[in-house]
Amino acid sequence: PMRVTGVVYSRTCRPLAGVSIRALQTNGDGEYGPVVGDQPGACCYLQGLALTDGAGRYELDTVRPGHYKGAYPAPPAHIHISVSHLGSGHLETELQFAGDPGLKNGRPDPGVPVTPTREADGTLHALFDIVLSEP
Repeated sequence: PMRVTGVVYSRTCRPLAGVSIRALQTNGDGEYGPVVGDQPGACCYLQGLALTDGAGRYELDTVRPGHYKGAYPAPPAHIHISVSHLGSGHLETELQFAGDPGLKNGRPDPGVPVTPTREADGTLHALFDIVLSEP
């Protein structure tokens, strides 16, 4: 298991409450969803939505995603993150993992690498703070 936590801030460093954070990713085997015949099935096995609390905090419980199967060069393992807040803008990014060999494959990199730590119970913990620009 892996837990992603963080705080969403305005560009003036004010924590933002009520921010919508949508995450979607592959499973640990690098698959987004079931395959039906030779067509991709419904996306996605792992997706979720979180709202920040009054202090701008959020938490997502998931697994570490795998690398895409059959992609060459393979992009880094990642979680797609879509963040939106009324009056504070919208952000599309990827949470990636420091040290992932896919970070060096020459592809354009839309993500932010993090270094997860392991908690006492074995759960990986990734800290991923986000800053939204205000209009």
